[in-house]
Amino acid sequence: MSTAGKDSAKAVQTSKKSKSTTASKGAKASKASKTTKQARTPRQPKAAKAATASKESRASQKPAKPKASRASKRHTVPMDQTPRLPAILQANVFDTRGGAARIAWQLHQAYLAAGLEAFMAVGVKFSDDPRVMALPNDGRRGPWAGPLRRLEHELIRRRVRYLPGVARGLSYLAEPSRFLDAHAGREDFHYPATREMLEMPPLRPGILHAHVLHSSWFDLRELPVLSQSLPTVVTMHDEWLVTGHCAYAMDCERFRFGCGNCPDLQAYPPVKRDATGFNWKRKRNILRRAKLHVAAPSRWLLDRLLQAYPPFEPQARVVRNGIDLHIFRPANGLDSPSDNRQDVRAALGLTASDKVVLYMAHGGKDNARKGFGTARQAFLKAAADAGRGTADKHVLLCLGGDIAEERGENWSIRSAGFVSDMAQVARHYQAADVFLHAALQDNYPNTVLEAQACGTPVVATAVGGVPEQIDDGRTGYLVPVGDAEAMAVRLGGLLADEDQRRALGERAARTAQEHHGLERMAREYLDWYAELLDESAHGQARP
Repeated sequence: MSTAGKDSAKAVQTSKKSKSTTASKGAKASKASKTTKQARTPRQPKAAKAATASKESRASQKPAKPKASRASKRHTVPMDQTPRLPAILQANVFDTRGGAARIAWQLHQAYLAAGLEAFMAVGVKFSDDPRVMALPNDGRRGPWAGPLRRLEHELIRRRVRYLPGVARGLSYLAEPSRFLDAHAGREDFHYPATREMLEMPPLRPGILHAHVLHSSWFDLRELPVLSQSLPTVVTMHDEWLVTGHCAYAMDCERFRFGCGNCPDLQAYPPVKRDATGFNWKRKRNILRRAKLHVAAPSRWLLDRLLQAYPPFEPQARVVRNGIDLHIFRPANGLDSPSDNRQDVRAALGLTASDKVVLYMAHGGKDNARKGFGTARQAFLKAAADAGRGTADKHVLLCLGGDIAEERGENWSIRSAGFVSDMAQVARHYQAADVFLHAALQDNYPNTVLEAQACGTPVVATAVGGVPEQIDDGRTGYLVPVGDAEAMAVRLGGLLADEDQRRALGERAARTAQEHHGLERMAREYLDWYAELLDESAHGQARP
């Protein structure tokens, strides 16, 4: 199936010693570090070997290290507590866009800042980090399929609507087996560069940490070979791994028994026909052969995994998402004058008297799962209940995608579009009086944590892992899913009561400082990697 299997005996022999000069205090990490001495030059296709030989030689000796971002310099994991580990390779569909990508990217930056060798393999690359590598799936396809897929990715990068789908359809016609699978409703696993993933970094990785494996970039059939080659962690950011096709099963419980007769074939990622029973069985067989250690950000998602696949329990644990608390922090009371809340508002075109409600969803109104309709109804009712004659203007500020702007007598709906700069995203949280999260289904959203860290109270639907983030009545409010009336009541009450907003916001910010930091998340994963390497070095069998 894959050339990766031939390297299974060498997989945990990895890069040169970490740049860290401090020996690990833990015996497990010390033993694991013994496997990191051997460096390896990545393999290349024959046609490319001659042209890139000198470059590979230099890279294998000392890979170029990108300039650390300002944020990464500030949130370093303490060197005297960092296990000495081999190179870490994370895998995700994107490097910087979306909630899962943000988690993977922040871990990547934290690992580099801690002096570790870290790389990312992605489906589509948006950053300029040389340690992030896009899988060359298109270059491994036929003469027509490759160029068409590259055109699709470029159109996605440029955020062109509709045309990426046209290019994707034409690329399917150039690959008959993919076309037949798609026509039958079978999930698309035709991504040939997956088998080369471990060979792409200049240093052979000793740990593989995967995130989102759907969305047209990864061949799940290669997961058993990859995971038998080196310790492999998979962080579930949604339910796709145990469903017949969807990322979120919503109220459907068929994933527990085998799917089939799917009630929503258009749920993301969509399929053309109902082959969900086949898809479910194929994934289950893959999981049975793979040697995985699974993390979930919430207890809710971990329980969903174990309902579908109980054998995972000995290798599964909750590792809650963390955020950069140097970026996401309250505005008022900070040293920098630019962090003054009135200044932040002025920079965003808001006045001190505006009642500002923030809504955020990647994809804007097109992301149906995030419930923009519910948020809009709740906002309009809260503004109407406040009275038309009030001098205060109610503003629903929408971040993350295109939203149609609207205006009323005492209210407006404004779109801030997509913002990639996290510092600028934080300013939107700081400027808001309330953050509204109206999702119909969700896991453990970063946006709720970020709002809380900025001292902004949250009104959210009680779905998925969200109740694990909000202490109802103390750090925010929970309302039933799709209940715009209940959301409007809580929203209106907070907008009318500044003291209550401040009290909830301060408690939320303290909780975030104590429990939701990026360093805590990175520390948990690093310790887990060290445990797995120690088990691998001693040949401990999977329970």
